Amino acid sequence: MKPFIRSAPSIAADARYIIVGDVHGCVEQLEQLVEKVNYVKGKDCLFIIGDYVNKGPDSIGVVRACQRLGAYGVLGNHDYTLLRCCARMRRRPFTPEDLRDPVKRLAQKFPKDCEYYLRGLPHIVRIPRHNLLLVHAGLNVEHALEEQNVEEVMHLRRLEEVPNRPGGYNAIAKGMKGERWGTLWKGPEMVIFGHDAFSGFQSHPYACGIDTGCVYGDPLTCVVYGPNSTAGEFFSVPGLPKLENEMKGLPPPNSGIYEQHEGDLAKLIIRPTTRPTPATSGTIGARPVFLAAPLGYTEALEGVRGEGVPSAKTTSNLTATVTSTNTLMTPTSASPSRLATPTCPTNVRLLETTTVNTREVQRSTLLALSATRELSAIAVLLGMPLYSNEIDAMLGAEAKDDVAQEAFWMPFARLVLVAAEGMSERSASELASTEAAVQLALDVCEEMEGVGTALHAELLKFIASARENQKWPKRIVKCAEALVS
Repeated sequence: MKPFIRSAPSIAADARYIIVGDVHGCVEQLEQLVEKVNYVKGKDCLFIIGDYVNKGPDSIGVVRACQRLGAYGVLGNHDYTLLRCCARMRRRPFTPEDLRDPVKRLAQKFPKDCEYYLRGLPHIVRIPRHNLLLVHAGLNVEHALEEQNVEEVMHLRRLEEVPNRPGGYNAIAKGMKGERWGTLWKGPEMVIFGHDAFSGFQSHPYACGIDTGCVYGDPLTCVVYGPNSTAGEFFSVPGLPKLENEMKGLPPPNSGIYEQHEGDLAKLIIRPTTRPTPATSGTIGARPVFLAAPLGYTEALEGVRGEGVPSAKTTSNLTATVTSTNTLMTPTSASPSRLATPTCPTNVRLLETTTVNTREVQRSTLLALSATRELSAIAVLLGMPLYSNEIDAMLGAEAKDDVAQEAFWMPFARLVLVAAEGMSERSASELASTEAAVQLALDVCEEMEGVGTALHAELLKFIASARENQKWPKRIVKCAEALVS
């Protein structure tokens, strides 16, 4: 399906184009930002970069506000999902099981005029005066603008070069394959986009990402183009309080239920990152955040249990009770590998409880993170009893299990050692934050003789790299040296 492309309305020479990042139902933040930039209805032109709805507390309020403000915009993937639910509801009424999904519950009460507003949104907008293109997620550099794929325009985050096809790229919606598409876009138009809150504010020569994660508690950001800001000026306001969704009985913003195409793994791993965000007008700051906690981590809910919240006693060595709270966490000041207990109301309503095989979750999580070289994320997991206790038990139980070693322990340890070898340019503090991950890989080589023998070459390379940069903790280097002596 080819995209629907529109040109922005012409405005007076002294008027401005104001482009706002993903709002996701955060109507109060939208109104604060519009007030901050002194938007003048009928003179300035206001755009939303897509994802008006879902995750936040008042999706209908956002659309109503945009109607009142005379705002334009582009269609986001969450808007599209909601429209599909509205259409499906008219063909077949939702069942009680369907209505466990908050998107379908929203569709059931979504006003017709709000639906028509979203249905009228294009996929791409041109602003010729400033040589701008507005899209929700991104553009595939392989295709001309008119030949873009609508699904890619609403979902892509990265592009992966196709072997044996010069200039060919596959669109990547999830994961870390390839490169951020904005780094590959060569213009001449400047593209303003949203969608990728996990990457935060992005600035490339010909592309600028302004989804800074308002619904996750980070700022809501806009960029303004006008006679006094021809290169674009950034403004932001504080984002949604992190637990407002729970207080309203909704799943938290990062719940996988809002992203039905996400795999289970994406809901079960914790990903520490430094997400850049424009902290104040015209400046860019950064702070570490935790995007999601593992669903079964009951210790983090200590003291805030509501009805239906499992206690730590309900977990066993093989299974863990999993809830859909997915509470946002922040690291404590004492240690980056520990989680602060969140403050949330005791009447948190849990919408779903299931049981998963914890060991399969551990394996999948560790392999996924080691494959993307996120050793600091592995270290964070190992600081959490739900993970570390189970991994210790697995290591002891499978020390003589050739199948488990071949299928999991050997590839995991190899990936960690290769990643550690390539970190020679990192600072000592960065290396220290990954120490637990490397130590686990070394423990595997020690406990499982076959793994240690098979990874002899990787151990030697890591030792050589560690001796050269002299930044790794000495105990890690000594442990590795003992394995090859």
